[in-house]
Order: sequence, then C-alpha cells, then structure tokens
Amino acid sequence: APAAAALPAAPAVRVAQLRDPSQGYAYLDQAYAMGGALGDAPPDYSYDYDGGQPWVWQGDDGSERVAENTSDGDRYYYYQPGADYPYLVRDANYSYAYDNGELVVVYDRYGRELPPGEINAQAEYAGRYLARARELYQASRRAQRQAVARANWQASRDQYYSDQTQWSQDQNQDPDWLAYHDQHDQQERAHWADEHYRREAEGARVAQSVNDTVTAARDLQAARQEQAWVQQQRGHPGGGPGANPPPPLQLPPGPPNQPGPGRPGFAQNPNGQRGQATGPQPGAPPAQAQAQAQAQASALAAVQARQRAAALGQSQQAQQQAAALAGQRAQAQQQALAQGQRQAAIRTQAGQQAQQQAANARALAQTQAAQQRAATATQVQAQAQARALAQQRAVAAKSQTQAQAQARALAQQRALAAQSQAQAQTQTRALAQQRAAAAQSQAQAQAQTRALAQQRTMAAQSQVQAQTQARALAQQRAAAAQAAQQARLRAQTVVRQPTTTVHASQTAVPAKAAVQPARVKKPNVGQPVQP
Repeated sequence: APAAAALPAAPAVRVAQLRDPSQGYAYLDQAYAMGGALGDAPPDYSYDYDGGQPWVWQGDDGSERVAENTSDGDRYYYYQPGADYPYLVRDANYSYAYDNGELVVVYDRYGRELPPGEINAQAEYAGRYLARARELYQASRRAQRQAVARANWQASRDQYYSDQTQWSQDQNQDPDWLAYHDQHDQQERAHWADEHYRREAEGARVAQSVNDTVTAARDLQAARQEQAWVQQQRGHPGGGPGANPPPPLQLPPGPPNQPGPGRPGFAQNPNGQRGQATGPQPGAPPAQAQAQAQAQASALAAVQARQRAAALGQSQQAQQQAAALAGQRAQAQQQALAQGQRQAAIRTQAGQQAQQQAANARALAQTQAAQQRAATATQVQAQAQARALAQQRAVAAKSQTQAQAQARALAQQRALAAQSQAQAQTQTRALAQQRAAAAQSQAQAQAQTRALAQQRTMAAQSQVQAQTQARALAQQRAAAAQAAQQARLRAQTVVRQPTTTVHASQTAVPAKAAVQPARVKKPNVGQPVQP
C-alpha cells in the first residue's frame, strides 16, 4: 500500500478539541485493548484493493481492525461497530484519533499526546488517512472476501506481535497513559474477555499446526490466564459464598482458523495463493441485507446491554468492597496506634528499671574488684598465662578444622563438576536424539505430502478419463438413435409406395445397409472432446 506521502491528496481534516480532556488516552487505550484481545490470531479475511490485499480482523462486537503493509511498516485502522471511518489510525511514527470525523488527538510513536499546538502540523496526513480508511471500508463491502494464505501469515505474525508488545512497553513508560489504562482496564478486559480467550486458543492451534512450540505455549498460556480471570470474575454470579462456579471454558474445536460467518479461514492451497471466500458476498437482495443488519444490530445491542449491566454490577461490588476495605484499614490503623502507644510505655518503664539495675551492679562490681585486686594479683597472672596457652591451642585446632573443611569442600566441588559434566553429556546425547527424531518426522511428513499430491493428480486424471468416456458413449448412443430413426422413416416410405412390378435386382437392399449406425471415432483417453 502507498505510504502517507504517496497517498492521493485529500482535504485537511478539521482539528477539534476534546470536550473532556481527561479522555485524551481513550482512543489509544481502546485500540490497544482490541489488539491485545486479538493476540496472535490470524486475520479473518482479506480482499483486493488498490493493488494490495488488506487484512481484516472482525471482533465479535462488530468492531474491525484493518492492516495494510507499506514501505514504512504496517498501518492499522481501528473502526467502531458499524462505523465507516476509524477512531484511530496508527502508522510507524504517529497515531491519529478521530471523533465524528474530526482530528482530536495525535500521539507520537511512543504513545505520548502531542501538545495542541503541534496537532495542526499533522492535519494533512490525518486527512489522507481518513479518506483512505473510508475507501477501505467501502471496498471491503463490495469486494469478494478471500482467505489469507497460511504462509503469508506465518511470515508476518511475529511483526504483529512485536507491534503490540511495543505498545505495551510504551504504555508502561507513560505515566498518563498507564493511569488511564489502570482506571478502565477492568471494563475493557470484561468486554474482550471471551474473544481474547478464543483468539489466543486459535493462535495456539495455528502455531501447533506448523510445529511452532514456543508460540503455541505462549498463546496457550495467555488463553489459560484469560480463562482463569473470567472464571474468577464470574465464579459466583449473584449467589455469594457457596454458589456453583461456571463450567471451565473449552478450547474451540476444529482446525485452526476454522471458516465461519464473514471469516473465510486459511487458504488450503500449499502454494500460498488465496482461496475463495465462504462468508456473505456483495450483491445480496436489499431486503435480506437490511434484515440481516437489523438482526445483527439487535443482537449487538443485547450483548452490549448485558455487558453494561455486568460492568455496573462489578463496579458497585468493587465500590462496596473498597468501602469495607477502607473501614477495615482505618480500624486496623487505630488498633495499631493504640498498641504502639502501650508498647512504648512498657519499653520506657523497662528501660528505667534496667538502668537502675545496671547502676547497682556496677557499684557492687567495683567494690568486689577493689577487695580482690590485692589478694589475687598472682592468681590473675597465672590465669592469664593459662588463657594464652589455651588460646594458642584453640587457634591451632581451628586451623586444622578449617583445613579439613576446605579439603572436604574441594572434594565436593570436584564431585559436582564431574556430575555436571556427565549430565551435560547426557543432555547433549538426548538433544541429538531429539533432533534426529524431528528430522525423521519431518522427512516422513514431506513424503506423505508428496504421496498425497500424487494421489490427487491420479484421481484428477481418472476423473478426466471417465468424463471423456462418458461423452463418447453419449455420442455413440445419439448416433445409434439417429440411425434407427432414419431406418424407421425409410421403412414407412416403402410401405406407402403403390404396388408396381419392379425387378428384384432394383429393390433388393443388402442386409448390412438396412441400418448402418454412424461411426464415432474413439477419443484419445485424457484428451478433451469437442461437443
């Protein structure tokens, strides 16, 4: 697709101010939530437009994400359910937020809001993106939907995952965005929870189908975490303690990217060519299309009403829990303060008693020392010599003990090193065996694929031969019927002629010439037959 500078010129979009400045990150965070819910799941369908093939993810609520590959990187368009213009367009350098077709916020490549004075400088590109987004939406309703080739998705999947990961890192480094996200995360997560689980499970199956165990494990872990969160949120619906939790969410059955309404699925052509769409096609009767649209709108309204009711109930419950927690914290603080005061008083009294006892002990010790110094001077000297000798012996014993401990530690280190070396060798051999088994499995899979292709080719040839023989047989039967008709006509003509005397030689007809079926040339097997 063309980069921004190469897009056709369009009127500069009107720049407007947000009615509520606190909602500056609403557009970016909503698109981020949708991208997180889609996870590693492949696109739902593609279609031809302007020499390219945009990829489309359609949410269960009717919202859409469209991706175009450009020379500057992938460009994303995010649409509200039923809207023909986006609420956010993201390219490699900026993200443009629209409200009723007006530009209200521009974010830099790190997700930070640009100052209002710098938004006007981006109005030209924002106008081109808005016009492009509307054309993409209209084309998606007219063009034939196509499946995305598995090989094409495999080649691009890591880039989409990297873009979403970069968004997450930018959010964690932006305090304003992070504060808005934390305030609305529960509401957004509840809205996308079921689809997030389904998409992550779908991404895991796709990764497993191509033996990408790392991605499969990552997606499966994300699906399980979302399943656990949903079960925790819905574990006691209106029943309080003792209510039965809902049954665990199950992995959707079927092959990866199973076709469904509006979702053609993966193209099965091994060459990577796109298959034909299986979803609704343009050109349906207007009455039927209107009825379908009304039914979808009614279903969407019902889902949104249930989601709003659930979100309101969760919000009220969270407020009640927060109030109860605040009361508990206040009571705990008061109790802790009172207990601290009592402990401080006890410590003060104990300190005073200890000081008095210490003073008394010092006085008694001084008196006893004065009495003993004169009488025990010789004894003290002898004891000092004995202590010095004992200390020397203790130092020698300690040195010997340390030497023995060092020797034992060295022996243990050597044993551990030998054990680690043996384990490394065992692991190396096991890894070599695993690689050999993987190579053998891959070779067997390739052989099976080739055998299946040969079987399909032989089946196609047999079908062509059968069709050719059927056409030849039909032609023979038609020729025989025509000859029989001609014979009947000749016989009727002979009966109607008046009786005359004719020489036998003139009326005799060879038996072989009475009915001569038309000769049909036997076609060559495997060659088409002209009608």
